[in-house]
Amino acid sequence: MTSGIDKFLRKLGDKDYARVMQAIAHIMAREYDKLDTKPLVGHKNMFRVRVGRVRIIFVDKGDDPEVMSILNRDDKTYKNL
Repeated sequence: MTSGIDKFLRKLGDKDYARVMQAIAHIMAREYDKLDTKPLVGHKNMFRVRVGRVRIIFVDKGDDPEVMSILNRDDKTYKNL
């Protein structure tokens, strides 16, 4: 994971951290049916997972899924993708 993702995860509380890490484990195992997953409009193979206020943006191109960003939901969450 990138340093921006690591920095965000360090700021989370224990409960939110556990929920986000569990969601990431489901993403890496491709168990999308256990998550609140939606494709991002205008981006091929890019999806978002909602975990409370946190959004996990990832790409699944057939290899292992790659987490692109983890952010709190706000007006700027989906910009610059």
